[in-house]
Amino acid sequence: MGIEMATVGLVVTTKNAAATLPRCLSSASFCDEIVVVDSGSDDGTVDVARRFGAKVFVRDYRNAAEQKNWALQHMRSDWVLVLDSDEWLSDEAAQAVRRVVAANKAYAYRIRRVSRFLGRVVRYAWRHDYPLRLFPRGSGRWESRRVHADFLTHLPVRRLETPLFHDVAETLSAYLPRWLRHIEMAAEDLAERGGGSVLKGVLSAWWRLLRQYVFQCGWLDGRAGFYVALLSAGSVLLRHMLARDIRAAGSSALPD
Repeated sequence: MGIEMATVGLVVTTKNAAATLPRCLSSASFCDEIVVVDSGSDDGTVDVARRFGAKVFVRDYRNAAEQKNWALQHMRSDWVLVLDSDEWLSDEAAQAVRRVVAANKAYAYRIRRVSRFLGRVVRYAWRHDYPLRLFPRGSGRWESRRVHADFLTHLPVRRLETPLFHDVAETLSAYLPRWLRHIEMAAEDLAERGGGSVLKGVLSAWWRLLRQYVFQCGWLDGRAGFYVALLSAGSVLLRHMLARDIRAAGSSALPD
């Protein structure tokens, strides 16, 4: 009898991603299973996913972590690869994922993400971007947060340096609405944890700006690097300010 090979499935959550989804799914065409969880697209995203043989589920969106945790319940493969609809694997990363699955050892993997912003690859300001995207099924779940949730696992974690690519936004006007939504969700998470300090926000924002633009040499990324550092610092400050207001509003609403 031959040795049975481990299988790998892809999870993608979508909303109006018809333009970017083909590149994403094509880069992971080696996967044995594709699960797409859509939150009400009206641009043909579901049709695109089905053309690639995906199992498509349509459900209301609460937050990214909740959508992905729900998707895990519908996976059957031994390993799970997770991509956003605007991400895709390099050929080298696809080969690395296949080697990991073939070895079938009990590790979870962070994959180096290389992002393009305002028409330029951001090599320095986002140089430490390693989201956890590959793991054995049943080895963990995303933490309960509205935004920037990490995958919590009991397994040791390793890194793959072969990159996955990410198109963030070509213009600032296209990026700002998403940036503001993320700040609002992050502020709600922070308020629920009892956080929200303007002083801490100011200090954290200055540190974020220095770290990304100066210590990580974000200035070498040109205008894109400056915007990344400035927007990142601004998001930290606004998150604390908004969280403070949310907590104050909640306190004032309590009965005497």
